[in-house]
This record gives sequence, structure tokens and C-alpha cells, in this order.
Amino acid sequence: MKKFIEVYDDFIPKFLADEVENFCINSGKIGFQFIPNVTGLDQSKHLPGMSRLFYTDNGKVSEYSSFLSQILYYFSFKKNITIHEIIAARIFLTFPFPSTFPLHIHTDKKFPHWVCLYYINDSEGDTVFFDDNKKEIKRVSPKKGRIVFFNGDQLHSGSYPTNTPRFILNFNFNGKINLI
Repeated sequence: MKKFIEVYDDFIPKFLADEVENFCINSGKIGFQFIPNVTGLDQSKHLPGMSRLFYTDNGKVSEYSSFLSQILYYFSFKKNITIHEIIAARIFLTFPFPSTFPLHIHTDKKFPHWVCLYYINDSEGDTVFFDDNKKEIKRVSPKKGRIVFFNGDQLHSGSYPTNTPRFILNFNFNGKINLI
């Protein structure tokens, strides 16, 4: 699989972007789980965040899985991608912190898959992409309605927002990109 990072702005219809934003930020229905340290292996920094898993390789784990997955299904329909399986899907919330820096450099899974990141709101806290030597190659800023689509073996990292909470949907899936 050739590595790539594609960014799509305002790809999702505004009414759906607004519904997802309102649901995730204002409804109080998500049931976030507290993460004491989202920095990964760096124990010198203890920065909290919140997460909610709504799909695992065993299937849906939330009554809101179908609603939130509309983002991925709409994207896949418009880009002619056949989804074979959603491996994992979750919402992340990171809180503002006075200085921004990349968090743990990682891949989401250790096997071939695709990643679709969806930015729920306008915020700071770029997603940073790295080559295999961990040298920065691309930076994508959060913007409501923005999607970043890339290979699952692409090294990346989130970073902390400085003023506004950062909400993202992260989908890991297996599928096929169909050429038109």
C-alpha cells in the first residue's frame, strides 16, 4: 500500500457536521472516559484527555455508533471506498494547554488498515505526520468538517489545543479504494 495523506475540507454536509458537533459537544450523552495521560509513553508529562470507544472489532459498543458512523459512510460513498469492516472508532477530547507539542508518535493498529479522522469543531492542536525516521512531513490543523484520510501504517500524533477543546472522531477500518 502506497502511503498518502489526503485532506478534505467541508466534505460533510453542513447539517450533518452541525448535528455531530452539537451531539458530541453539547448533548452530554457521549459518556466520555477519563484518560489520565494522553501523552503515551512520556511519563514526564501528565496531560489528561477524554475518550469514548463506539466501535471495536467485535462491533458496535454504543447506542450512538450508527449515528456517528454516518461520517465514515458518507465519506466512503463519496470517495468510492468499500468498507469491509470497522475495526475501531472513537471520539477523542483534548483540553486546552498553554503550550502545544506533539503527543505520542504512533500508528493506531499494527496491521494494514485505513484511518479517517474527522474534526468535529474548530480548534488548535494539529495532527502531525511523520516519516519512518520520525521526521515531521505534514501538519493538519483542526477545522470543523475537515477529514484526513491516510494509511494506517502512517506515523502520526495529535497535539494539544491552546485555547479551545479539540474534538475528533477517529475511524480505523479495512476496505478497498475503488477506482472510477
